[in-house]
Amino acid sequence: MIFFLVTHPWPAQCLRTCRIHGHNPNLFKGPAPTDKGSFALFPWLKQAVRKNPDLCFWQFDFSPVEVRLARYARGPLVRSLAEKMEEYLLFRSELVKGMPDPGTLFVNYAGRAFECGEFAKLVADVCYEYLGVRVPLSDFRRKFLFAWLADRSGNVERVAAVLWIQMASVSAILMQHRSDYSSLGANHGGHWIQRCRSAWGL
Repeated sequence: MIFFLVTHPWPAQCLRTCRIHGHNPNLFKGPAPTDKGSFALFPWLKQAVRKNPDLCFWQFDFSPVEVRLARYARGPLVRSLAEKMEEYLLFRSELVKGMPDPGTLFVNYAGRAFECGEFAKLVADVCYEYLGVRVPLSDFRRKFLFAWLADRSGNVERVAAVLWIQMASVSAILMQHRSDYSSLGANHGGHWIQRCRSAWGL
């Protein structure tokens, strides 16, 4: 879960409800789609697929309704996260053993899909355990935005695509949190995200 938040900072609802089983899963392991569209492969993955066109890898595919955009949000998971996925699924299988599988990627210790407040509390608790501070879910996306702009000299169009938001929304976030962004410095977000990644071995 935390790996997702520091590598693929999806909207909280998309992360909490993403489906790996059941009807029309939006997170799955499969070959590269024949209709590439907006689907972009990482260089290392592009080489691997070129050698083996039937190669299956972890990828996501959210509809415009799910991400509240006029387009699909689709692509492969970063390699470090895909590796962690395999480990997590072994743990998940134990949680749902002998119970109806809710189909969601993340399940609680009772083997059920997370409720909204329950999911947010878990994120905050895990952050407190590893970082000594409770981090609201929304902060991950905001800090990721700050880190991206600091590292990539203000590439607003690209970070908007990564965060599944309109470019106007990026400007709105920067204006709303202007004091945080300017007083702490643009690099603050980068340091914070790096601290998270280091804490969880990314």
